Amino acid sequence: MASTVGSAGSEHARTSVTGATGSLTILKVVDQCEGDYCLSPSEPDAPRFTPGTFSFEVLQVDVPPGAEPGTATLSATPTRFGQAVEAVVDSASSTLDLDALPVDQPDSRFRIRELLPSPTDAGRWKANELTCNAGLASPDPGDATVGIVTVGADEPNVTCTFVNEFVPYPTIVVRASVSGPEQSRLRPAVITTRCSDGTTDSLTVRLDTTEVVGSPRTLASPITGPNRVTCTVTVTDPGAPRTTGAGGDSYPDPGTVASICRELVG
Repeated sequence: MASTVGSAGSEHARTSVTGATGSLTILKVVDQCEGDYCLSPSEPDAPRFTPGTFSFEVLQVDVPPGAEPGTATLSATPTRFGQAVEAVVDSASSTLDLDALPVDQPDSRFRIRELLPSPTDAGRWKANELTCNAGLASPDPGDATVGIVTVGADEPNVTCTFVNEFVPYPTIVVRASVSGPEQSRLRPAVITTRCSDGTTDSLTVRLDTTEVVGSPRTLASPITGPNRVTCTVTVTDPGAPRTTGAGGDSYPDPGTVASICRELVG
């Protein structure tokens, strides 16, 4: 949640500092995410960092009638958790000099907005916190991507920090265990997972190889999604006909998919 350090509507009197300039610096920090996805596959004890480029917009508010508000666009790409990266101004698309902002003037308020990276197949980004060392007002306390800052004489050099976290989508993993004598497992079984969001995946379990016996198998690609979904797992388990060996003995029960395990991760 954004925290309010200062407000443009403060009741105490301010002394206008004509000609003085201040600055606005934007820092980007990424918190470590939670869940199995957030651990490195190659280093189980090491956190996996999800890269992303974060964009920012700065808009001058309360400009004189007929004047065009100054704007600035910035971007930052952190490379590790907890790293404070300073956003870089795109000079080609900016008309506002963030190192020479008016101090305690009618046009000394600026709206800053963070644009999160687009969601991926693995998850989405969320805004955790927006803080500034001075002059921050929150139009919506529940939205940590937007704030209005005032560059004042008490602290003309304002630094605002946006903190974000990657949220992995839940993942459903299906595993199967196979039982029964190897000689009677003649045909494969097919495990199909269908979810209410339209995603479908299937896993074919061969029953005629010793490699499969007692070994869990996983769907080729775990089913993930951003919304709450209901998934149904079905098994086409043909088993096998009872067969007679060379000595006239019947093999016991045909091979079957003995158990299905559904795991919801995240």
